Amino acid sequence: MPEPGKKSGSSFSRKPRSVVVDLGSDATFQAETEQGVSKVRWMREGVVMGPSERWTIGAEGNRHSLTIHKVSFLDATNYAIIAGSSKVKFELKVKEPEWETGN
Repeated sequence: MPEPGKKSGSSFSRKPRSVVVDLGSDATFQAETEQGVSKVRWMREGVVMGPSERWTIGAEGNRHSLTIHKVSFLDATNYAIIAGSSKVKFELKVKEPEWETGN
């Protein structure tokens, strides 16, 4: 039985999904939280992501976004977003652009 005052289920109405992007392009992840969830944390390999020139973290109302700029192969890893007691994991995969064949 859930604790009084504690909502069961997810704190997210929209969850970020894993993506595959071309090397050098931007990758954007989006999430929407349920009403009443105020604090959201983005994580990379289990570490909370703070301000950086490499990425932008945005929030507008209950909409949250993470944009990783000019992705490199080092950015291809596991990420997560935490809101309330809910945690959603997702992955960024990076590939060579189609037009760069190396010939």
